[in-house]
Amino acid sequence: MDKSDPIDAYIIEDFVRCGRITSKPWRAQFLALKRLTRHRLHLIESITREKTNMVSNIYLKFSELAIMDKSERPFSDTYGATSAAVLIEFLSLDEITYSPIEDLVAFVIEKGRNKFSDPYQTAKLLKKAARDTYRLDKIIYKPLNVALASSFNVII
Repeated sequence: MDKSDPIDAYIIEDFVRCGRITSKPWRAQFLALKRLTRHRLHLIESITREKTNMVSNIYLKFSELAIMDKSERPFSDTYGATSAAVLIEFLSLDEITYSPIEDLVAFVIEKGRNKFSDPYQTAKLLKKAARDTYRLDKIIYKPLNVALASSFNVII
């Protein structure tokens, strides 16, 4: 058989699950593939755990951003560069709510590397989400920012 990652995964899975493939892989190759497969699983589980924890922190800081319908969200990817910049660089939601729309548009253009089709609409949605979000005590925003920045560092 040819040697490729999908075929290797199929052979190992089939060998372990039902034994249809009778030729045993070389011991060293099997151990190497087993180690890589387990490491990949570990990484995926770690990222999943980190994203789950991160969602709770995003909800605490910016609840409206976490619960908006997909059609109303300012960003398509919660873990994207622009979303990360908004969540980390603005200490509190009041900074977004009370900043001029032109400054937010410039921020969205800069952090999104000018890839938004309508940065003005994105900035408006962001401002609306910030306005509608439940406010926390000011003392909690800095620890939330540290936690979110750490989580973004882990998953990126």
